[in-house]
Amino acid sequence: MMPDARRLFVARPLQACCCIVLLVAAVADAEGVTPDDYRLWGQEALATIQRDFAIPGSRLLAEEVSREPASARPAFAWPAGVQLSALAAGARFSANSRASLVRYLEALDAHWIVHHKIGGYNSVASASASASASASADRYYDDNAWLVLGLIEAYEATGDRRLLDRAQQAFNFVMSGEDEQLGGGLYWRENRRATKNTCANAPAIVCGLRLHRYTGDARHRVAAERLYAWVRRHLKDDRSGLYNDHIRLDGKVDGRLYTYNTGLMIRANCLLHEATGRDDYRREARRLAEAAARRWIDGDTRTLRGGAKFAHLLMEGLLELERIAPSGRWSRVAQATTASVRDARDPSTGRYPARWSPIPPWEPSAALIDQASAARAFFVLAIASDRETPRPTDRQPPAGDRPVEADAGQVD
Repeated sequence: MMPDARRLFVARPLQACCCIVLLVAAVADAEGVTPDDYRLWGQEALATIQRDFAIPGSRLLAEEVSREPASARPAFAWPAGVQLSALAAGARFSANSRASLVRYLEALDAHWIVHHKIGGYNSVASASASASASASADRYYDDNAWLVLGLIEAYEATGDRRLLDRAQQAFNFVMSGEDEQLGGGLYWRENRRATKNTCANAPAIVCGLRLHRYTGDARHRVAAERLYAWVRRHLKDDRSGLYNDHIRLDGKVDGRLYTYNTGLMIRANCLLHEATGRDDYRREARRLAEAAARRWIDGDTRTLRGGAKFAHLLMEGLLELERIAPSGRWSRVAQATTASVRDARDPSTGRYPARWSPIPPWEPSAALIDQASAARAFFVLAIASDRETPRPTDRQPPAGDRPVEADAGQVD
């Protein structure tokens, strides 16, 4: 177990230097952590979530820890999607976890509405089935893409074909956010079509490729390739080699850089390499990982820095690259990062901070998304570290439902 880094900071400048040395030693200890340790950490995180975020009389979870749980606000669709992904990854390890996953999937139906003649997940849960068709619909294309990815993994964990069907329905909503403004690409929000964001387009690429693998529907792969080409043309930052946040309809680009945007584009390139056999996609995934390392990986501790709700997706992208191009480097980054995150766990609450950093002080977050991000990271690394356990995008599908072979293709 890593030493509690809180105890390392007793004085200021001198201790800061000493702390770095001790943290490097602690990170080195992460190499002795087993897949069972990561699994246990993930299960503990899920148990803490259930304890602190459960809403009495509901299977939904609260957006934030509340002193009055009965009046807590259910989580928005984005945190719910991260929680779904954590449960889906954890469901690979036990029947109890699979049961928890099924219950949460049923609860998420409260977000599903039909609006403008197309179904999709609303940002807020409806109080009742009769309220689900309310004109107050407010749906985000990125939220639905995260939920599609969770549904696909839930299908892998359970073999329930209905989850794959729902994933395709939600993906249809995601793709309804595409038009010819700016030459294509997906908007961020249904009710305010003002920007086209990497956080909607990049996960949609991964959705399309993963759905094509299981359904053989060529439209999903074609959509993924089209979005990939558009994102590279419009949102790639030439200076850093990473991906900008969004572009407005007047062509002005928001140059903020977030870990999850690059993480999903790494995953997209890995999946495109597998689908086409083209090595240029693998080279691009490597290039992106190197660019991400220069910006977000601490040189002393080899750990990712950034907001938890974003950084766990970059870690996942790096593990995908490790899967298709084994080097050991990105596994070591993931191991050091999760060990650092574990060390930041607050002993009194069991909760994790909103920001991943190897340097204290750390404050336990009251937000569901930050706890679910930690749980997801632990389970993903448990899967990747256990050679007997297939990884999320490499798992054999349920018996009798093997993926359809992909045909070779080109990207603009």
